[in-house]
Amino acid sequence: MRILHSSDWHLGASLYGFSRYNEQKSFLQWLLKTIEEYTVDTLLISGDIFDSASPSNAAKALYSNFLAASSDGCCSNVIITGGNHDSPSWLDADAKVFHKLGCYVLGQATGDLDDEIIVLRDKNGKPSAIICAVPYLRERDLNSFTFGQSIDEHNRLIAAGIKKHYKDIEGKAKEIVQSFSPRLPIIAMGHLFVRGVSREDGENKITVGTLGEIDSSIFSDAFDYVALGHIHTPQKIGNNEYIRYCGSPLKMNFSEKTSGKQVILLDIDNESGTIQKSLKNIDVPQSCELLSIRGPEDKLKEEIIKVAFEHKGAYLEAVYVGTQMRQDLREILIDTLKEKFGDDIPINLVRIRHEALEIKTHSYFSNASEIKELTPTEMFYRILDDNPELGSKDKDLLNTLYQQILNKIEFTEEKTDDHHKE
Repeated sequence: MRILHSSDWHLGASLYGFSRYNEQKSFLQWLLKTIEEYTVDTLLISGDIFDSASPSNAAKALYSNFLAASSDGCCSNVIITGGNHDSPSWLDADAKVFHKLGCYVLGQATGDLDDEIIVLRDKNGKPSAIICAVPYLRERDLNSFTFGQSIDEHNRLIAAGIKKHYKDIEGKAKEIVQSFSPRLPIIAMGHLFVRGVSREDGENKITVGTLGEIDSSIFSDAFDYVALGHIHTPQKIGNNEYIRYCGSPLKMNFSEKTSGKQVILLDIDNESGTIQKSLKNIDVPQSCELLSIRGPEDKLKEEIIKVAFEHKGAYLEAVYVGTQMRQDLREILIDTLKEKFGDDIPINLVRIRHEALEIKTHSYFSNASEIKELTPTEMFYRILDDNPELGSKDKDLLNTLYQQILNKIEFTEEKTDDHHKE
C-alpha cells in the first residue's frame, strides 16, 4: 500500500492582505498529478485544512473540488482530521457526503473512539491498514479543567489527557488487528505539538514549547507510522524515521522563506508476514517566492529594483535599519518601483519592518509568526508566564476566570451548532 502524508494546507490564508488563492489552487492541482504519478492508494491530511474556522466560499470550493477530483483517480481513500484552525462542525457537516467518495472526515473527537478507527480497504475490498485518525484534541475533549486548579496542574492534565487518548486508541487498534492475518499495519494521525520539535525561523532555529505539549513516547512501537500536522517545518521526531511532521505545502510567512516544503510518500505492506516500510520525501514546488531585503533607505531602494527584475511575482518584505522612524517608507519604495516599471509592478511589497522599533518593543514571543500558530489558551498562558509581577495566587485566579469564560463560549458554540443541525 502506498500512502501520501500531507497537512496544514491553510486554504483561504492570505499574506498580509495578499490573496494566495492561486498558489493554493496550483498546489492542489500538483497534488492530484502527484497522486496519479506515484499511484497513491491513500491520502492522509493531518489537520488545518483551512486557515480560518469561517473559510471563504473560494476556499471551500478548492477543498470540495479537490476531494471530488481525487475520487476519480487511483486514490481509494482520503482521510482528513481537523486541526486547531478548522471549524469542527463545518468539517463534519459534509462528512457523510464525502464518505460516498471514499473520503473520511473527522473534524473533532466525538467521545467514541470507534469513530476514529478506520479499517482501510483497497479497490478490491481487501483490508490493507488500520488508521487511528485522531483530530486536534481540544480542552473540552479532554475534560482537563476543574475550577481552582493551578496553571501547572492544568497543563499537566491536558498532556495526560492527550496521552490517555492515544493509549486508548492504540489499545482498540490492537484488538482489531488480532482478527487479521497477516497483521495489518497501524498508522496514527495527530495534530499537536510534540516536545522538542524545531522550526526554522530565518537563520534561527527555535524550540517550540506550548500548552499541552507531549512526549513522543506516547507513540509506541504498535504504530508503524505516525502522520503529524501542526508544525510547518518537515521533520522526524527524535531518531524515529516513522514519526513525522510533513510540514505545510506552502511557505506561510517570512519566517519560513528558507524552509523546504514537501509531502511524504510511505510504502508499507504486510504480505511477507512482517511489516515492510520505506519513505520518500517529495518536494512541493513553490509558485511564488518569499524574499527579504534589509538595510537603510538608500539600500532598500536599490535592492527592491534588483529583486523586481530577478524575482517577478515574489512576495517581499523590506526591513528598515535606520535610526529614524519612517512612516512613509512604503510609499517611497512603491514610488521607486513605479519610476522604473510604471503601474505594472512585478513584485508584491507586502510588509515593511522597522528593526529599531522591534528591538525597543517588548514582545511575549520569540517570533511574531509564532502568534498565528498559537491557540487563544496557549497565548493566554504565554502572557501570564511573562508577567513576573503576578503572584501564583493571581495567576491561579486569572486562570479560573479565563476557563469560566472559555467554557461559556464553548457551551454557546455547541448550542449554536446543535441549532444549525436541527
